[in-house]
Amino acid sequence: MKPGVLIADRYRLERMVGEGGMSAVWEATDTQEGGGGRLALKLAMPSGVGWEEFEARFRREAAIAHYLGKAPRGFVRVRDWGRHGAQALFLVMDLVEDADELDLVNGPLPARLERLALAAERVGDAHVLGVVHRDLKPANVLVRRRDGEVFLADFGLAKVVDAPPDSELAHLGSLTGSGMTMGTLVYMAPEQMVDAKRAGPPADVFSLGVMLYAVLTGELPFKGRTNDVVSSQQMLRAGRIPPPSPARTLPGVPPELDALCVRCLAGDPDERPTGLEVARALAAAVTARTDARTRRL
Repeated sequence: MKPGVLIADRYRLERMVGEGGMSAVWEATDTQEGGGGRLALKLAMPSGVGWEEFEARFRREAAIAHYLGKAPRGFVRVRDWGRHGAQALFLVMDLVEDADELDLVNGPLPARLERLALAAERVGDAHVLGVVHRDLKPANVLVRRRDGEVFLADFGLAKVVDAPPDSELAHLGSLTGSGMTMGTLVYMAPEQMVDAKRAGPPADVFSLGVMLYAVLTGELPFKGRTNDVVSSQQMLRAGRIPPPSPARTLPGVPPELDALCVRCLAGDPDERPTGLEVARALAAAVTARTDARTRRL
């Protein structure tokens, strides 16, 4: 693919803005009169799966993102999808202009916490609507520079759970086979590592805990070679090691934030808070620090 290529006789590729294992995201222009103008377009080809499964997953991603995109804010909406040529599919999305992936380590602590609080709020909203993301990481959280607005993106691995019976997602079944591992290893919950099909909302909260750990310490709680990460996750799940504590890595971490992070990283999914509880706790921490700074001034 190169700039100028027309997709579906309508969407003109302008420049590539991101690239993954089997997909690339382009900034594109809707050339149809009265169309959507500038937008984002994802092109993907199957890798390691058959065409039918690949197309079914793509269709699910489009349906989930289109549904969530009806919310007042916070989700990257899908507008269109289809086939390009014999071996590729495309997904047309709203373009979040001048946005960066979620930054966990730069800026003062209150600013980092505030960004993560907004991300946690989006995750909690998705859970209320019946969707588990299953691939939460900084690259899938976009922060718009001009106003700090946060958007949750890339629902390629998302799962529908407890969707309202009258919603357009209620008919979507699971495509994940038992025993499959899906997601990004260093952000993945231990139960998801064993069986992605069983990953529910607490798996996303675990990913938020990994990101909170990075916000507080500048490091990831599970790192090293793949085998090291997997071994740590298995021991955490079996209760043989405690959840990682930011305060043990960096003394001076505020106790309430250390406790919140430990809860999010619990090996037992039932011991984790909800996404919205994480959002409220982080927002309260930001407010407390802002008020304390104001009093000192």
